[in-house]
Formats: sequence, structure tokens, C-alpha cells
Amino acid sequence: MRFKQWVRDNGLIVLLDVLAVNLSYFLALIIRFYVNQNFRPTVLYYVDCFTRFAPFYTVLAIAVFVLFKLYSGVWQYAGLNDLNRLFLANLCTLVIQVAGSIVSLLLLPDSKASRMPFSYYLIGSVLQFSMMALTRFVPKLMKLERKRLENQSATAVPTMIIGAGQMCHRILRNLDDGSPFKVSVLLDDYRAGKTFDGLPVVGGSLADALEKHGIKVVFLANPRLSQDERTAIQSVCKERDVRIIDYTGNLTNAGGGVSLTALLDVTRGPVVVRAMNAEKTYASAEEAQREIVGQFEVVEVSNLTVTLKRHSDEAFIGHDAWVQQYKQETGQDLSFF
Repeated sequence: MRFKQWVRDNGLIVLLDVLAVNLSYFLALIIRFYVNQNFRPTVLYYVDCFTRFAPFYTVLAIAVFVLFKLYSGVWQYAGLNDLNRLFLANLCTLVIQVAGSIVSLLLLPDSKASRMPFSYYLIGSVLQFSMMALTRFVPKLMKLERKRLENQSATAVPTMIIGAGQMCHRILRNLDDGSPFKVSVLLDDYRAGKTFDGLPVVGGSLADALEKHGIKVVFLANPRLSQDERTAIQSVCKERDVRIIDYTGNLTNAGGGVSLTALLDVTRGPVVVRAMNAEKTYASAEEAQREIVGQFEVVEVSNLTVTLKRHSDEAFIGHDAWVQQYKQETGQDLSFF
């Protein structure tokens, strides 16, 4: 039963891989030796070598791909780690191709060479890797393009990000996933005049930039802003009815929405909730989370004692704990190709 499910899930991609590992090296032969609509007679033993070794190479290559878990991924969400495994698997199959072709040529009675030309291995391996990468990453690229077109057709909110650094990069990646916010410009005096991920970076007056680009939402992504600078940003945005979303953790939810789930996650003791013109007391935040059904926006929090812990920038830079957890759960090192 599990084998049938595996065949249903991976049958098509296995067939495409079988086509790729054979077609790539056959095209390498054509590029290298096919002249005037025919293979040169003096190198026909190369064609014989290819046809003799192709069945064995196909089986060995598929076995290598299975060992590298190329048929266990969800390719609609493929990432750099998947590309890394694909690259290493193709390196292994290149070694098999070199060794197998040498043996095949030695066994051919009329062979005049001890190996295939270097160009054959180079062209064939590049074509094989490219074909396999396309079959796996095209679905993801199509999904991203469809989302981009949907976002363009939908009513987008003109958005600015203050700060052009690592946090800005993270915000842009998050906003790519079907967000209604369309970032038009970045504000950063240090990088003014440059582009960041294809977006223009400007400097100078915040008020002028808001007016020029018709901005409705501002993301704060510069953790080095002073309190005076933050206050000035709030004042300018408030005057123009521009919403602020603080991504740095210093002024979280200033002008933005508060997540009820996130608030209850850190709440201790009894909770009184007012909703739908009614008030109810829960013995704990856990009880409130279980019983509150639906989507709600937090409007007001009163009589609140808040315990704070200074946030470390290391959490944004290293992600060491997350990397170690990934390694323990998957048994694989997290690598970036």
C-alpha cells in the first residue's frame, strides 16, 4: 500500500528523471560529435559505449537519487537545502558516469579510446542537473508567479520600510507570501540612492517620502533608531493617518493590530474578555484560548502588569538554536547552496 502511494506521488518525477539522465548525455554526444546530420564514422564507438552503459547508469542514478531523498520532498516548497542535495546527487552520478563509461569502452572490442571526451562529461552533467532542477523548481516558480499576478490584480496597500538591512530583507520575504502590502520605497539615509532587492532606497524627509509615494503603511526595520527618532516617526505618521508596524520589537503594534493568541500565550492568571456586547471571566488564558472561537481584534487592554526581557539581536542573526533543532529532528545539516 505504501509503495503504491509512493508511486502515485513520485511516479511522474521518476520518469522525468529517467528521461533526464539519458537525454542529457545523449545530447552531449550530439553536441560533440553530430556533424552534417550524422555521427562521425570515426567515433561511433562512443555511441556504442553510451547505449551499452545507459541502462546500468539509469538504475544506478535513480538509486543515488533515492539515497539523497530526492523523492521525499514537497517540491512546491523547495528551497536551497533541496537544491544542495540535488547538486550533490548529480556529482555522485557524474562519478558513476565517468567510471562506467571507462569500463564500457574497455570492454568494447573496436574501441580506440580509454574514456569519453571531457566535454561529454561536462555538457552531460550540466544538462542533467539543469533538467532535474527545472522539473522540481518549476512548480514553485509558477506558484510564486501566480501569487505575484494575484497581488498585482488585487488592491495593494502602498507601503514603506524604514531601514534597509537584515530586518528589511526578512520583511520583504514575508510580504511576498500573499500579503496585501506592496512595498514601494525604502527609507535609509545611509544607503540612499541605492537599490535593495530591486526597490529604491531614499533618504531625507519622511514626510516628503510619504507624500511623494502615497504611503499608507510604514514598517519599522531599523533597530538602531533612537527613542526621539521613533517619536518623530510616530508624530509624522499620525498627522498623515499612516499606520506603523514596528518589526524591531521596540514599539510593537504601534498603530497596528495585536494578536489575541500571542497576547494570551504570555498571560498568567484569570482573564476577563469583553466581546459581542458580553463579558466573561476565564480562570486562565489557556481556558480562554480553548473557548474563544472565531477571529477577533484586540481593541483595549486594561489593568495590565507587563514583564519585559531585553531582546537580543543574536536571535535575528544566528538562529543557532533553530539550526540545532532542525539537525536533531531531520538528522541533516542545514546547508545553503
